[in-house]
Amino acid sequence: MAIPDFPTVENCPSIGREKHTVMADMDGTLLRGRSSFPYFALVAFEVGGVLRLLFLLLASPLAGILYYFVSESAGIQVLIFAAFAGMRVSDIKSVAKAVLPKFYSADLHPESWRVFSSCGRRRATGFVVQPGVLVGKHKADALKKAFGEVKPEIGLGDRHTDIPSWLCARYLIN
Repeated sequence: MAIPDFPTVENCPSIGREKHTVMADMDGTLLRGRSSFPYFALVAFEVGGVLRLLFLLLASPLAGILYYFVSESAGIQVLIFAAFAGMRVSDIKSVAKAVLPKFYSADLHPESWRVFSSCGRRRATGFVVQPGVLVGKHKADALKKAFGEVKPEIGLGDRHTDIPSWLCARYLIN
């Protein structure tokens, strides 16, 4: 499926957006990198050591096959399981707070961050609970549930699954 012809984020004004709501994908949109694997690997190593990282590496071919040939959600769920299964939530949180911000900030897409940070309301909807990882129809359904009939003013994405048709202004990341 081809991505619709939406304007790029460089064409999105960021002035006067203090009362606006923005929805954005992380990988390839707020972050330049399109893969979340390095972040899973970092947390797996920091919390679980070499054996956890090895388990994640061994599971990654299965995750890739599922991601590209079955569903994005299934592939990401394999990475989540391999990286976090059996870890204490407190350990994950402490590593996430101590290590991830540095790596995320180094990978920020400057134009996406300009628009994202200019909006007064930013919402995270990436919880891995039913219906699972939010991609495709699951993402659109979660956004409709979160906002009802009130549409966010801006949607940022880098692929067709990031841009449900019900969002108002949509901007693509190059």
